[in-house]
Amino acid sequence: MNSKNFLYLLLSLLTLVAGYAYIRYAYNVTDSFPFTQEIVLIILGTLATIFITALLLNKQTAVEIEKEQNVLHINLKISTYQELLKLL
Repeated sequence: MNSKNFLYLLLSLLTLVAGYAYIRYAYNVTDSFPFTQEIVLIILGTLATIFITALLLNKQTAVEIEKEQNVLHINLKISTYQELLKLL
């Protein structure tokens, strides 16, 4: 893993931990207002959904790029074998 990816991973983890700590603090502060607690929980659920969706989309993109590279590699092999057959 290169240093740029490691830095992004570290910053993402730091943001996630800080966000969780803030949301937990906001949840405890709003103890006397149940409606406000529900809003905080909605925000937390939305953020968790966004985070999970982003992770899944990043993985899907990586898989699609790898698939395209494999297709190009196979096409290159096919063209090489066709040229070899023409020469034979």
